[in-house]
Amino acid sequence: MVAVVIGINVLIAMGCWYVAWRVWKLRSALSKAADALISAERATHRVLSGAPRGIGKGEIGVSHLRQQYRLLEVKLLRVQQILKLLGLGQLVWQWYGKQGDGKKLPRSKSMNRRAAKTGLAKS
Repeated sequence: MVAVVIGINVLIAMGCWYVAWRVWKLRSALSKAADALISAERATHRVLSGAPRGIGKGEIGVSHLRQQYRLLEVKLLRVQQILKLLGLGQLVWQWYGKQGDGKKLPRSKSMNRRAAKTGLAKS
């Protein structure tokens, strides 16, 4: 009976040693994984530490470009208005020039198109 008890105790001890050995291996693997994660976190921090300054500079640059774009849009609209007025003036000049000759000349297709665009077409 004592031999059976000693045999069972030896089996239990061997099972416990096996579990302890597996836990030891698991601890070692987890330790290596934790070290790798810490190393990756440090590398990521090193790379991204300057990002907030760069992002801030980029935001300032974009804001400045948007402001310049708005100013250029206003200038473009003014230039377009001036060009439309010059085209209208040219059309009126040509129309009055033909009226002053005393004879009515047939209007060209381009003059008809310009007149239609500016709203001076005869009905």
